Amino acid sequence: MKTLTLLTMLLANAFSQAEVNADIASRYIWRGLASGDAPVVQPSIEYSKFGLNIGAWASYSISSVESMNVENDFYLSTSIADVDITLTDYYFPSAGELFTMETHTFELMLNYSYLVDLTLATNIYNDDQYSTYMQIAKEIDGLTLFVGGVASESDWYGTKEPAIIELGAKASKGQFSVSYILNPNEKKNYLTLVYSFK
Repeated sequence: MKTLTLLTMLLANAFSQAEVNADIASRYIWRGLASGDAPVVQPSIEYSKFGLNIGAWASYSISSVESMNVENDFYLSTSIADVDITLTDYYFPSAGELFTMETHTFELMLNYSYLVDLTLATNIYNDDQYSTYMQIAKEIDGLTLFVGGVASESDWYGTKEPAIIELGAKASKGQFSVSYILNPNEKKNYLTLVYSFK
């Protein structure tokens, strides 16, 4: 009985440090790039311990026509001083088996906030171009303004040279958020709605 009680306490402690979330989005737009046209469901789970966060995030289209547009990522993050560091494993099941390294792309991302939010992200595995994305964002009166671009030609981001790939604004009210996103490189724009379960 004591063993069962101890196990229950350990499990309760573990799950108390785990976070489960889910978003429903009218469309999945990532760094100015669209992944299909249909709404998506995006669940995530994260476990935090000793200053480390380990998590998994996925995006699933509700359209059977776009059922191949599945993304299932894993990440590890921590903070050193005022810099957030995240290592992300991007995995797309349609590219092949999970345990084949060629189907994974690893990215190292740094975030720093001081007056503005700065992001620098570089693919460090399975991308010969080492595609690098940079973003600057600023919140003003509840509206977050942002601009992001790539430093060079990138097949990953669909650019032939250094380019701005997203320019936009985001506002939230309760669990809803709306973003206007313009991709000057592709000459496309999007208006998306996201509902977050928290």
